[in-house]
Amino acid sequence: MREIFFILKFKLLFIFKTALDSKWGAVLKELASVAVFTGFALSTFISSNYATAYLLSEAKIGLFLFHRILSMLLFILFVLVSLGNMIVAYSTLYKSKDIEFFLTTPIKPIKIYTVKFLDNFFYSSSTMFIFIFSILLGYGSYLGKPLHFYLFSFFGVIVPFMLMSASLSIIILMLILKLSKKN
Repeated sequence: MREIFFILKFKLLFIFKTALDSKWGAVLKELASVAVFTGFALSTFISSNYATAYLLSEAKIGLFLFHRILSMLLFILFVLVSLGNMIVAYSTLYKSKDIEFFLTTPIKPIKIYTVKFLDNFFYSSSTMFIFIFSILLGYGSYLGKPLHFYLFSFFGVIVPFMLMSASLSIIILMLILKLSKKN
């Protein structure tokens, strides 16, 4: 466990060092990224709130059909996240030079894999988290949901959902790589 915290500590230090670079180009790049992601989240929230209001108030499809549509969208999201995680996992677990370095250290391979898995997960799913949370806020604000609804939905449903998708994609990737060696 100590090794995992050691690697995570230096990963966080690297992220903060690159984010707090004092060069004007880097600062401008970070501000532009924040503006783009804020605009993306805000437009997703507005679209989600409008779509929920339209489907429930104007089209009057009812909550049952509305939730059926949402479940189909979540399935599509599950497949997309799985494919995205598979591509990112392949490039970071099998094609990166830092894995070769870490495997020469006394750190157990399972700990390296765990840290890289979490790194892949947050790297490939951070935009998806913003997207899903904005949709959740639009849906919940229209229906007047309390704060604990958002917390439970995000940490109790969405995060495990995304972790399950990432785990499944890693398993499929490893099966593909295992089968490709047999030919």
